[in-house]
Amino acid sequence: TKFNAKSATVNALINSDIYTNISDSLALEISGNSEVYLYGSPKIDLMTFTDTAKLQKKE
Repeated sequence: TKFNAKSATVNALINSDIYTNISDSLALEISGNSEVYLYGSPKIDLMTFTDTAKLQKKE
């Protein structure tokens, strides 16, 4: 899944691959074997980050 936005809340559960380009604020719930790839430089609120989940900053 890919999306661009000013602000977003992302729930990546179990085995998700999410590509985001967020400019202002991002609330994240990441668990399981999920991977979130982040473009942009938003303020991040990491609400859930468990199991083998990954958050990777991209250029």
